[in-house]
Amino acid sequence: MTEIDKDLVTRRLAEIKRWVYDIRAIVEQGLDKFLSDPYVVDAVKYRLIVIMEACISVCSHIITRTTRTVPRTCADCFALLSQQGILSKELAERLGEMAKFTSTLAHINRKVDDKKVYQIMRDDIGDIEMFVQRVSEYIG
Repeated sequence: MTEIDKDLVTRRLAEIKRWVYDIRAIVEQGLDKFLSDPYVVDAVKYRLIVIMEACISVCSHIITRTTRTVPRTCADCFALLSQQGILSKELAERLGEMAKFTSTLAHINRKVDDKKVYQIMRDDIGDIEMFVQRVSEYIG
């Protein structure tokens, strides 16, 4: 089995942490402030997509290196991390749902409620932080 590139994973996790910090700073300003600036709304949508893509990249790297399995979907990737004991089943399911949501954000022909984006920033970004923590613990 090929080893996990710990430096690559560590760099990617550091990027995710920095981006989550930026998201948290926007949440602190409140919903009204968020909704009042379409540029911030668009930037946050993009940042959520990038964060999730980085999580999927880390997930795929670990799974392909440790199991030689190629996940069929993003949700499968997180489920495989759960089977490896890296993530809880519940966290893996929530991350899979978040991946589906960010996929929706990436399709410009689909309208997404900006309040829903804010809600995810406020209520679900902790799942990303938990992902970072669990993967960090796993790679040592």
